[in-house]
Parts: sequence; C-alpha cells; structure tokens
Amino acid sequence: MNTVFNKMRGALWLVGMALLLGGSMLFSQAQTGLAASQATKAATSAAIGPATKAATKAATSAAIGPATKAATSAAISPATKAATKAATSAATSAAASPASAYCSGLAQQLGGLPIPNGDVCDVVVVRKTPIIKGSDGMNLNRFTLMNSVLEFSKTGMPANEAYVMGDFALLETEMNNVLKVVTKNGWTVTGIHNHMILESPKTTFMHWEARGTIDKLVTQIDEAFAQTSIK
Repeated sequence: MNTVFNKMRGALWLVGMALLLGGSMLFSQAQTGLAASQATKAATSAAIGPATKAATKAATSAAIGPATKAATSAAISPATKAATKAATSAATSAAASPASAYCSGLAQQLGGLPIPNGDVCDVVVVRKTPIIKGSDGMNLNRFTLMNSVLEFSKTGMPANEAYVMGDFALLETEMNNVLKVVTKNGWTVTGIHNHMILESPKTTFMHWEARGTIDKLVTQIDEAFAQTSIK
C-alpha cells in the first residue's frame, strides 16, 4: 500500500514540475513579446522623428505655395470682387435704412408733414378743405387721425424702392374716384371704415398698401389726391 502511495506521490510531483516549467516558459515568452513590441514602437517613433515631421510640413507648405495662392487670387477677378462688395453694400443698406435720411424730402414732394420714426417715414397730409366738424362743432382737420397718413419703409427693399402703407381720409363723394386710381395702379386695399361718428361732412378711411420706386409711388399717390379736395 505504501509503495502505491509513494508512486502516486512521485507522479504528482513530476506533473507539478512540468506545469511549473511550462508556466515559466510562457511568462518568459510574454515578456519577450512585450519587449519586442516596445522596441518596435521606439523604432517607429525614431523613424518618424522631428526631421521627418519637418520635411512633411515643408512639403505641404510648398505644395500650397505662393504660386497656388496667386492663382486662387487671380481666379477671383477684380470685377467679381467689386460685384461682391456692391452686393454686400446694397444688402447692408437695404437691411437698415433710417427714415431720417429721406423723410423730409419725401414729405415735401407729397405736400405733407414728415414724421421719421426709426426706419419708417410717416407723412401726414392735412385736409385743406372742407373743414370736417365733430358733433360739437370742433374742427377735426387739426388731428392726425382725421387726415391722410402715408408710411414708407425702405428696409429690405431694392435700391430706390419702398413699401408704403396708406390711409386716405375721404369724403363719401371722393371714394369711388380714388378707388379707381388705386385699382388701376395695382395697389392692395386692406380696409375701408370710419374713424368717427356724427362728423360732418361724413369721412371714410381707405387703407391700402403698395410697393415700387419712390418716384413712381409719389406720382401715383398724387394722382389719387387729385381726385379729392384734400390738397
């Protein structure tokens, strides 16, 4: 019995030694592989060193050199640059056109009173005749809300053009003739109503809007006013 046990113990000892030697060999191989990997990395880093990086940078700079830059600049001709500058300038002008720059002259053309407000120019055209009287006999021609008001804005419009929103204060006898002019000129009527009650003579207000060059709009507005006794 002891003999069998001793043989088994001897066999187990041999197996243990084999496993121990095998593990040591594997660990040694792993260390060798790690060292080889680190050596390869160091060699690669040395191969792509400062000199190589500098050479690559110089080659890239040379490829996009003065000649290439000059060719690019030449491709964008003076005419193209001038057109771009003009377009930018026009866009900037259209984006912000202060009414104070043109409101007084516009009001003078229309025979009205200028009221610039930011980028909107209000022109109030006061009725000369007849005098509109309230129910208490007050002269209503003195008040803005009983007169014709024109509001111009150049913001967002092409050069020398404007958007105008108008409100004509009309006698009942003037309404149809003014409406004919408005329709002929392609304006959009946005409302017709009364501001007061019991005034005399009766006054009706026509709201409208239009777009176009300043000169064209002034001519058309004067054509409408010619159908009234406002001016």
